[in-house]
Amino acid sequence: MVKIEHLSKTFIQNGIEVKVFGNINLEVKKGEFVSLIGASGCGKSTLLRLIAGLIQPDSGTMLANGEPITAPSPTRGFAFQEHALFPWLNIYSNIAFGLKMLGTFKNNKSLVNEWIERVGLKGFEKSFSHQLSGGMCQRAALARSFIVRPDLLLLDEPLGALDAFTRMNMQDEILRIQEQEKTTMIMVTHDVDEAVYMSDRVVVMSPRPGRIRKIINIELPRPRSRISGLFTERRNKLLDILHFGGEEKEEEYKI
Repeated sequence: MVKIEHLSKTFIQNGIEVKVFGNINLEVKKGEFVSLIGASGCGKSTLLRLIAGLIQPDSGTMLANGEPITAPSPTRGFAFQEHALFPWLNIYSNIAFGLKMLGTFKNNKSLVNEWIERVGLKGFEKSFSHQLSGGMCQRAALARSFIVRPDLLLLDEPLGALDAFTRMNMQDEILRIQEQEKTTMIMVTHDVDEAVYMSDRVVVMSPRPGRIRKIINIELPRPRSRISGLFTERRNKLLDILHFGGEEKEEEYKI
């Protein structure tokens, strides 16, 4: 589905060249759920934007379904940390927006109501984002991403701003939709439990300049128990890599 080889990216900040990452190599299979995890600034979100075609790399190659990634495409959806709903449109119009941009709305009007019901927003079609909770807005944003049936959905911490209970419910919602639609997903998260709960594989990145330190297979049956011994084992393994896997030791502070 996605193949990345020898990818590197540098930004210029205040006249200074900042290397985000270099020599990134990654393959993601069709229908797979892969999470990217690592310290802030290691290039996780930048990698998502590169795969989306929103920005271009300095060097390296990126392929989606065997085709070079050179620009955004409706086959690659993007869900942001904030819901990014248009405040001047109601929930129905927000969810229908992608279909209208593709010129397929007239032939797919029934899909809008179908997705409104699937994400639990029936009865709120005429509401605006400021009238709804954060979780409801995120469900609407996910419906807007899914309704155009992308082959690949890129999720940049879409649940980071939610409370713990809403977040867990949304994790189950995303997994349920992914199972039904067979969508390939790549998600950035800082939550180790979330990565273990949702992913087929977790890609651990090192601090900037980022590189892929390790890829962990999460071979656990679904639905997953958050309190099982196997879950805890995978969680502890990831925490061990994240906390103790760096080349440099943190300074000791004594009070």
